Amino acid sequence: MGRIEAPAFCESSRKQQLPAPVTTAPVFDSTPRRNAGSRDAAPAACGRIHDTGHGALVSRRSDQRAPHKWAFRSRFRRNAFGWRSQPPIQRVKQAVSEIKKVARTDHVLAGDGAVLFLEKVSAALALVDSSSGAIGTAVNRAVAELAAIIARAPADPSTRDRWLGRLWQAYQCDEIPYIEELGDHWGELCAAPAVASQWADQLLDQARDAWSNRREGSGYSQATVPCLSALLAAERHDEILDLLERAPQSMWDQRQYGVKALVAMGRKAEALRYAEARGGLNDDPVAIAWA
Repeated sequence: MGRIEAPAFCESSRKQQLPAPVTTAPVFDSTPRRNAGSRDAAPAACGRIHDTGHGALVSRRSDQRAPHKWAFRSRFRRNAFGWRSQPPIQRVKQAVSEIKKVARTDHVLAGDGAVLFLEKVSAALALVDSSSGAIGTAVNRAVAELAAIIARAPADPSTRDRWLGRLWQAYQCDEIPYIEELGDHWGELCAAPAVASQWADQLLDQARDAWSNRREGSGYSQATVPCLSALLAAERHDEILDLLERAPQSMWDQRQYGVKALVAMGRKAEALRYAEARGGLNDDPVAIAWA
């Protein structure tokens, strides 16, 4: 398989080859965004994510039906909401409920609806006042619920490849960011260890390079957390620990993967020491205790 060209809206970003046979190349943003508290402008290479009509997927089991029309679709236009957070919070909940209702009878169609929502939500909420944390909490909950729906959907390989390509594009161009926690679900979204391993292969060099060359930049790579998540799903536990040894700072959102890797290897006592001995200044002790 030859190299896959990056999408047109990311032409200025570094081109990468996706795990075969994915058709959208991952390009990586080196701008730190974890725990961002302000409305940062979108990365210049991203631009807008255009609604391409993918939400009209017809399930293989019902290919004689008309394309599905999602009620939430028209409500999540770019800049659809003003500064008040309660209206969009309600709309987010309604969208998740709509997708979960479809999931009762058609898991693949629900998975496509979940992907569509995650593509649109960040741009729709760009003007909302997020200072209270309420809208962020609502979206984080939606990301977790919808990631589970996507992961469980019995999609064929080509459909899942398209989903992962679309989700990667949305993750790359997440402006505020709102769907940042999607990276923590990347291994789950791959739905199979072999697929997760392919993604890990493509993301690993970016994560390593960011930490090895941190004097030239921030040491941040948007590929790091998805890479760790994919390595965990692929059961490549030693590589998780090796990667974390390169980290310039000890941050729980990354270090938790070392704990999970050690537990998966049956080294629970070592996992406990690992969690406690490497605490960062801004780590949440409650999150560490729950790990």
